[in-house]
Amino acid sequence: MDAGLSLVVFFFGTMLPLSVVAQPTMIAPEDRSPGIVKILRGTTECREPAKDNAPCASEYWSMYVHEDGSRYIHVVSDNFRAGEARHAMLWVDPDGTTREAYMNNWSREGVLGSAYVVKKDQIAAVAASDIKFERADEGIIVEDVEAFDQLDSLGVGPASADGMHFLKYDFDAPGEQPHGIYWMGGSRHETMIGNIVTSEYTYLGEGEYTFPNGQSITADKFRMLSGTEVWLTKEDRAMLKMDLKFGDVTGSIFETVTLDIVEIGS
Repeated sequence: MDAGLSLVVFFFGTMLPLSVVAQPTMIAPEDRSPGIVKILRGTTECREPAKDNAPCASEYWSMYVHEDGSRYIHVVSDNFRAGEARHAMLWVDPDGTTREAYMNNWSREGVLGSAYVVKKDQIAAVAASDIKFERADEGIIVEDVEAFDQLDSLGVGPASADGMHFLKYDFDAPGEQPHGIYWMGGSRHETMIGNIVTSEYTYLGEGEYTFPNGQSITADKFRMLSGTEVWLTKEDRAMLKMDLKFGDVTGSIFETVTLDIVEIGS
């Protein structure tokens, strides 16, 4: 064989496998690991009734429910009013306890800071970075924030993640139930280290929540200590509506405008 022809055959022979497209392998639901069984995706919009219902934020979120009942919620909050965004994630274990949270606070000037927190009984163990805040010179800040009374869950800030606080509400003991929350820091705190506050939740019963397209879903309604009322999906505690109230003062209203629920393998 001619040497030049041999070179051409060798060249194309070595290149041929690169043109072969691999076929994807479909995995049966029972063989999936780590067993994601449900995915919820939603968009939640904020408006301000006191300002002719002017829009104040958009939140884009997704929740992943695992076979053992644990779940993860990812949220991006685009806050027009504050001129900043939050990227956040919560991990909730099978019994409804919020175990870990992460939040990054972003503005038009760049990243303000970020924080990672782990709930350990009555302590929120925090590792934070104040990139643009008062403690920036300290590098990575490591602190334990201890609850004086009780610590039940972690809050990252966006309203669409707040349904996770209600996962452990005791329906066998209706009425006001105290609830301690560690709230992540951010621009309002001037540091990514947050604080613990105590609220009370009261179950108000079921009601219908209607989306802009006219579809409805049966929701559980709760009232918080401040007077704020929330509507949540019954099974997964996804936030449908939050009507912020502080006594007689009405604040912003958050409403979920799109909700997509996918049962994996169904």
